[in-house]
Amino acid sequence: MQKIVFTGGEGVGKSSLILFFETQGEYVIREAASDIIRLQRAMGIAFPTDGKDFEETVLREHLRREKHIEKNYELNRVFIDRGWIDHIVYGQQLNWKITDLTMENAMRIKYHKVFFFLESKDFGNGLMNEKEIMRSRILGDKILAMYRTNGYSPILVKPDTIIKRAEFILSNLN
Repeated sequence: MQKIVFTGGEGVGKSSLILFFETQGEYVIREAASDIIRLQRAMGIAFPTDGKDFEETVLREHLRREKHIEKNYELNRVFIDRGWIDHIVYGQQLNWKITDLTMENAMRIKYHKVFFFLESKDFGNGLMNEKEIMRSRILGDKILAMYRTNGYSPILVKPDTIIKRAEFILSNLN
């Protein structure tokens, strides 16, 4: 099975393209962090990201999702909203602890292709404040560097319409 990762800073269009591919009948693994935040808030935890084990919880759910799709489906490919490397970077940058065992389990996973989404010229315009924009850029730079450090050659996805981005990605999946 080809595991294809979409990565980049926050708000650059990864999740939108994941949703697009899902509507086209592709198998996807959505970003675990958003789902965990939504679930914990529904359970009365107002600030789930305040916990020092937040990224550990997110990474474990991400790994569970990857294992589940491998185990239960015979697929040619799956599109993944953030790979395990993203979670390691988030943990490092935001001081969220990830256990050695979870790290070891994550590092066993290999990806076929990694697509790094670049921000548009009007990135964050009206959606993020200056501090959030800077945090996203720093995270994006660190994520890109970490994928490269781990032997990947991320393919850069330029800002464009969702259709053109999808076509670009599909054309790079040999």
